[in-house]
Amino acid sequence: MKETIEKNEILQIIGNNIKTLRLSKGMTQEQMAEKLDHSVNFVSLIELGKSGMSVTTILDICNILDIDVNCIFKGLLDYKMKNKICRKMAK
Repeated sequence: MKETIEKNEILQIIGNNIKTLRLSKGMTQEQMAEKLDHSVNFVSLIELGKSGMSVTTILDICNILDIDVNCIFKGLLDYKMKNKICRKMAK
């Protein structure tokens, strides 16, 4: 991993990870938005890397998708994650 990464790159990686995880659970953006109590537009902006989110929202997403928080940060952290879903995303 390179030493410095731009904020927009971070948001894009996180957004892509969330999208991949959501799809792996067979969930639509509409279903995610409803469970988050946010708009579909909000979910879309996150997945596109156009918007950040609060720690609370990150935790809510992890609970909704039943994943470890490290999965959302895959590609940004330097250690190997043990979660099966995270490993599947690498393939």
